[in-house]
Amino acid sequence: MEESGDFSTVLIGDMTAAMRRLKDDHHPRESRTCVRTAFAAVEGHLATLCNELLAKAAGGLTETERMALREETYRVDATGNIQTDPARDSTLNTRLTLKVRVGSCCCWVSMFGTG
Repeated sequence: MEESGDFSTVLIGDMTAAMRRLKDDHHPRESRTCVRTAFAAVEGHLATLCNELLAKAAGGLTETERMALREETYRVDATGNIQTDPARDSTLNTRLTLKVRVGSCCCWVSMFGTG
């Protein structure tokens, strides 16, 4: 869990630096940088949450939930081999909703040691 703490520190540090630059130089470039940095921080935290869910709650998840958390789809090619492809149609909102639902339904208590 310490790795995710270090990663969170980096993401928050990046966000703080972007906000400081925006405050010092209220230029459209800095505004765009601040927005991009905020989205990167959210994506980074979601990736960390996803990894924790997969590692700590895999036994309580359905195969479909594990696929969705890994953001993978599967297909069978012409030779009968199974190919794994990245999911392309999920939005930030749907990914966040999935992680919150899965975390709260099957493992939130056990993940954080409160149950």
